[in-house]
Amino acid sequence: MKLLLTSGGITNKTIVNKLKEMVGKDLFEIKVVFIPTAMNSDPGDKGWFIKILSDMYDLGFQEFDIVDISALEKKVWLPRLQNADVIYCNGGSNFHLARSIESAGFADEILGLLKTRVWVGGSSGGMIMSPFQSKLISQQIYGEDFQEKEDKKSLGLIDFHIIPHLNSSSFPKLTEESLRSILKDFKEKSYIIDDETAIAVEDGVVEVVTEGKYFILN
Repeated sequence: MKLLLTSGGITNKTIVNKLKEMVGKDLFEIKVVFIPTAMNSDPGDKGWFIKILSDMYDLGFQEFDIVDISALEKKVWLPRLQNADVIYCNGGSNFHLARSIESAGFADEILGLLKTRVWVGGSSGGMIMSPFQSKLISQQIYGEDFQEKEDKKSLGLIDFHIIPHLNSSSFPKLTEESLRSILKDFKEKSYIIDDETAIAVEDGVVEVVTEGKYFILN
């Protein structure tokens, strides 16, 4: 199983090189399928999504498909994911993504898909690999999902949490000082990463891939 869990996506040469290493191909040989599902429930401007989509496309992949697993039947989306070398899951609402994965039957297919493919998670797309989606993190750090009353089970393919967008101007509480205060009673191991950092997981081995900043809690 190969995971490349990012904050802002494929944002620098170090992360690009790690992706090529994990796939075993150069970018122009790689087929990517892009899952935008997490952002469907987010209101407001989607300029950030358009930029990520554009930046990903400009990397020059052989093929770049877009598949919303919440809008299509499994018999439609599964073959398109199977056609790809890389499954890129974009950011948005953690809880909406978790619910969509559950209702689409995606969790039943993930282990089979990742036998021969690399998962790249951008923000929520990386957080979904954690054991659960934390309402504390979503509500107190990102100011989202206030209607949620409890944590939500997610894919659970890693035994730690990813907290993206360290020091981002879009999220004022994502400073190290603020996070250490908010998460003082959060006992789960957590990698807090900025948009120039990724966490690579290959067959259980965890590696920090970065041109930026990160720190680890617990």
